[in-house]
Amino acid sequence: VFTGSASEAVLIRDVMDDITQAGGRCMSFIGYSLPELAALLAQAKLVIAGSTGPGHLAATLGTQTIGLFPLPPALSRDRWGFRGQMAVNLAPQRSANCPHCASCDCMTRISVEEVVTQAMRFV
Repeated sequence: VFTGSASEAVLIRDVMDDITQAGGRCMSFIGYSLPELAALLAQAKLVIAGSTGPGHLAATLGTQTIGLFPLPPALSRDRWGFRGQMAVNLAPQRSANCPHCASCDCMTRISVEEVVTQAMRFV
């Protein structure tokens, strides 16, 4: 299930198309109210999110949540990580230029395998 703002709908639809073309199943949950989003997150088995409100809400509701955070201190998992007994926060490994790189791309260094490994610990 993908959440997001109306301005992200095209990007989300493109990602969903890639997933369905690869044989996966997904759905969009864009444009719903906060109480409806909270109800969805409370019923989810796992939420994977960047530093966003839905991730914080899921962790607060006790849903198994994996957070993905960049390295710059103002954006880091230490400062903004999801809180709760069922929350795990991932960050990329530092490179020689982190966290003061001119063009931050550190999120690309969180591997799919790392997220999948963490997700499998929840199931």
